[in-house]
Amino acid sequence: MTAIAPRIELSDGETPASELSAGLELVQQLIDTVTAHPEVREPLLRALLTEDFLALPERVSRLQESFDDFRDETRAEFGRVNARIDANTDAIAANTSAIAENTRVLREIEGHVGRWRGADYENLCRAEIGAVLDGFLNMAVLADREGIKLQLENARADNLITRAQYLDGLRPDIIARGHADKDEAELLMVGECSITFNRGDLETAYRRAKVIEQVTGVRTQAFLVTHRNWPPEIEDVARQLQVAIIQHQSDEHADQYAD
Repeated sequence: MTAIAPRIELSDGETPASELSAGLELVQQLIDTVTAHPEVREPLLRALLTEDFLALPERVSRLQESFDDFRDETRAEFGRVNARIDANTDAIAANTSAIAENTRVLREIEGHVGRWRGADYENLCRAEIGAVLDGFLNMAVLADREGIKLQLENARADNLITRAQYLDGLRPDIIARGHADKDEAELLMVGECSITFNRGDLETAYRRAKVIEQVTGVRTQAFLVTHRNWPPEIEDVARQLQVAIIQHQSDEHADQYAD
């Protein structure tokens, strides 16, 4: 190896040109030597650098390996988490679908039960029509629906009533007369039966009674028979429409519609 020139002391902080030239030459010699003899690079670095600095490449390599391991583990964990999320999402979707279907079926069942209870209450009122219309007719009985139906058909054929009126005339829950009024010429009670009711039921009773009166030429009285009580404002509506509200309670229909 080429010998290193002795250090030259500087005076008054100045660097002579000859010293600078010698230093540059020395640096170039070191570069040439390391280039020509790579095996001297490590001893030279050890002489010039600290142990911590020399260990830096190895530390960086270990850090990179640790980072790679961490990245792989993180990806794997995210994969497991995503799999769990997907599984939970599928389960939630399945549960939501099942709940929606159960709700639909429940509502359908409730609808069937409600219609069955309504029809059962109508049958009860027809069977007890004398008690329902007590005070309105003397010994009330059900009217001849077939005779009234024939009159409705003739009126519709002659275009005296609309299709909607024809259907209204066919659909009252109850048409009743007094026992002695066998010709059904004095008064017909035309009504609806409903465990609970609203303004729409009152309007339906009024409309259907008017069709029956128009077709038969017999005076009618619209009524609505119900199990439960009603608020004062409904009473006002009934008075305006001239629809009689009749309460006919039934123990069989009281449990679900308690006042």
